[in-house]
Amino acid sequence: MAVTRRHIGDIIWTHVAIEINAENFLEGFKSHLLSHVRPNWSPSGTRAKVFNDGVTNKLMGLYHEDGPKDDMVLMRINGPGTETFIDRDAELISTHLLHRAGLAAPVYLQFDNGTCYGYLSGRTVHVSEMGDRAVLGRVAKTMAKLHATEPPPASHSRALPFVWAKCDDWISKVPQTFEDPKKNETFQRVIGTLDTLRTQYQWLRGVLRDGRSPQVFCHNDLHSGNLICNEDSGVVGVAIKVVGVAIKVVGAVTFIDFEYADVNYSAYDIGNYFCEFSGLVNPDYSRYPDEKTQKLFIRLPSAVFARLVMFNEGTALLSQMMMYIPCTTEANRFALASHMLWTLWALFQALNSQKDFDYVAYAGMRFAEFLKRKDEFSAL
Repeated sequence: MAVTRRHIGDIIWTHVAIEINAENFLEGFKSHLLSHVRPNWSPSGTRAKVFNDGVTNKLMGLYHEDGPKDDMVLMRINGPGTETFIDRDAELISTHLLHRAGLAAPVYLQFDNGTCYGYLSGRTVHVSEMGDRAVLGRVAKTMAKLHATEPPPASHSRALPFVWAKCDDWISKVPQTFEDPKKNETFQRVIGTLDTLRTQYQWLRGVLRDGRSPQVFCHNDLHSGNLICNEDSGVVGVAIKVVGVAIKVVGAVTFIDFEYADVNYSAYDIGNYFCEFSGLVNPDYSRYPDEKTQKLFIRLPSAVFARLVMFNEGTALLSQMMMYIPCTTEANRFALASHMLWTLWALFQALNSQKDFDYVAYAGMRFAEFLKRKDEFSAL
């Protein structure tokens, strides 16, 4: 088992050449990774908790029975085959940079099929809370800081922003016919044909061709499971009245899981966030935010940018961001781009993933919502 120090620019990390079995992860961690991450822990006292066995990855928390909660180590085991569409080194570099900016937990090490990183105290935001005023405010603040962060140098050399680069790649790999008869039947029923999908994609590119949204460092996957509310920095779940309006007070909201973090249109991050009000696996699109909630969210980042300028905490990107006032029109149009991207992502996953999940059916749900909303949002 080789242990090496890798680096790109001034980003340095430890790589352990071992693949951890997802079904026996605790023993794998204790045998191969513990000494590099928490050498003061005894193997016999090391315990584990499964946080999420998700659509793509598996996330566990490792802790010592006699240690404090905030000393926990998170270990993510990547879904099999995900390296075909996620650049794990790029993800690690993004996470390192965002940790420096105070926006992410530290990365401890990388192993062949996953990563160990620091624990962020708190809980994931529930999908029913996505539209709460206090949650909106905290998410907007964190999003604004992320968008004002200088992205990894390699991002500048890419010809296309994340949404078009990924969509171009994934749609080129969707087959005319799926080899699996069940998948193919579902594809024909919920999508139709590959030509139908390509036609809608080209229409979308045309609608968004003249957008004003700046290209910034975006998260690109802000569903509720990637939002951590720090309960120690606020009173969670307590209703108070501000100017006669009852709101819920929450702590700071931090983003996690930067698999898809990359340069993209700022309006995409907003529109994708609006889509995620509906939930992830079994979405309820009636939860999509109304115009009042959209406007409340969209006007918040400008105040954050102004504060960053005041305290000289931002980058050269701030001047660009201060010149751009987001609008609900662009956010809603990029919500269509979100539906298209995750439609293509799911179809690509259906070809490669070993997870027991009906990716083609999920693609159908996203595509159906795209078709339902396209005339409404493009007419704004």
